Amino acid sequence: MTGWNVYDEEEARRDPAVRLRPAFQLSIADVRPAMLARFASWRGIPGLLKNSEAFEARMEAVTTGKKARVDFKRTFIRFIKSRFPDYPPANDTGEMFRCLKPLDERLALGINWTHKAAWGLGKMLHVEAGARWDNKTAAVYHSLPYFLGSPEPVNWAYISEEDLDACFEGAASFLEPLLPMLTEALPKRMAVDVDLGGAGPVSAREGYAIARRLVDGIVPSPDANGSASGMELQNVQATLGTGLRWGASFSPEGRVRAHAMWVYSFKGRAGDGASVSVPSLGDATVAYQANWGMRGDSIREPWIDSVDAMAVISSSGRVLEGAVATDLTLGYFPPYLESPTWRSDHWVLGKGLRCVFLVDARNGRVVWMHP
Repeated sequence: MTGWNVYDEEEARRDPAVRLRPAFQLSIADVRPAMLARFASWRGIPGLLKNSEAFEARMEAVTTGKKARVDFKRTFIRFIKSRFPDYPPANDTGEMFRCLKPLDERLALGINWTHKAAWGLGKMLHVEAGARWDNKTAAVYHSLPYFLGSPEPVNWAYISEEDLDACFEGAASFLEPLLPMLTEALPKRMAVDVDLGGAGPVSAREGYAIARRLVDGIVPSPDANGSASGMELQNVQATLGTGLRWGASFSPEGRVRAHAMWVYSFKGRAGDGASVSVPSLGDATVAYQANWGMRGDSIREPWIDSVDAMAVISSSGRVLEGAVATDLTLGYFPPYLESPTWRSDHWVLGKGLRCVFLVDARNGRVVWMHP
């Protein structure tokens, strides 16, 4: 039985909606060598630019008066019918155009084509490839550089219809070899007897040990505080991956569940940063950004584990009867406390009742409860 109050870890690990994200990650690993043989880096994808470069290109065009009227939708539909007829548009929001190709009754590959407003400058294009299970039950998408092992944020920029055609052709040069290989690899990886690996039902500190090793490997430079990368922890959150029907992302004991992951945010002193996802099922991943948008103080040692925070909350006697813990975050929550704090939200489902707990992450003391 599934739901918020009844949970079976082994049954969840067999659920295709839960398996989609890690299976897609393994499929990417399967096809990456062949893609790297064609594209040594994402710079080999025609016309593709770093976010900052695309922004500068659009700024230069706007400030110098270079402009042309372009019917994005008409140009896009013509392109899809010509180059990807087996990926017909399935969704159109006016900004994002989703194309899907069913692999069986419930599994599909997809391409997201996003026509970005780009900070009001317009005429930027972002493309992602991914997979979906049972329509909207589970979905995972990645930008094209990710398939080559790079988390670099990228976009195309254009002025005229001819420029836009060139952007589409650049994306097609990458997607045409990629998608057939994913079509073959993904169903094999989705099989229930395939070991998808993963950290298992780890606590926040157990997951942090994994995240720390990964983030220290991306920018190797000695640091006086013991961080080889100079990256400092900024936030920790238990969050869902796929399989929303399995309910909360963590157990009452404070351990991440099969359909979820710990996400660790780090910031560097040079304005850079990284987000590390440590899932229960599947490989951990790092997304690095040279221009890190997240702000806030660093979380320094000592800080108590999620299992200790949840134990303190459980023993407080203030959890509402029938309440389920739904959110768990380590961060800063002024004005209640100026030091790192665990926040846990509990809901009595169906009644709209909620209780919130803040626990001092230095010493495990409950500093605020509501009600």
